[in-house]
Amino acid sequence: MKEITKAELKGILKDWQFLMKRLYDLRERQKAHCYTITPSYNPVGGCTLGGIETSKVERYYLVQAKIEEEIRDLEDKIVRTSSALAKARLTAREKMLIESIMDGRSLSGFAREKNIYISNVYKMRDKAINKIYYYL
Repeated sequence: MKEITKAELKGILKDWQFLMKRLYDLRERQKAHCYTITPSYNPVGGCTLGGIETSKVERYYLVQAKIEEEIRDLEDKIVRTSSALAKARLTAREKMLIESIMDGRSLSGFAREKNIYISNVYKMRDKAINKIYYYL
């Protein structure tokens, strides 16, 4: 399990909807291509595994392995971040701010909506991220 930095946490929160859509797309692609690995056959040298002469099924299997690895990484990030969000004792305003970030809205839009200074929004975001990061 790779450690998540504060900068990565900001990116995860900012790109939350994209990560969820990416995870859904990867799962759909994985369902669409269900192949198993078989050795390719070279008439001269016989059976080759993992060489230049790989079969179409093997190439699809390698793509599937990469997809599975990316799915595991995304699921790990999403689960760890959502559990840290649940454990962090965020105030109501901090929770609304984090939810607006996860929805893809800008910090300046949040400041205008709540009628507070933008500098206070940045401070509130940093405090909330520190609280969430503590539980990662």
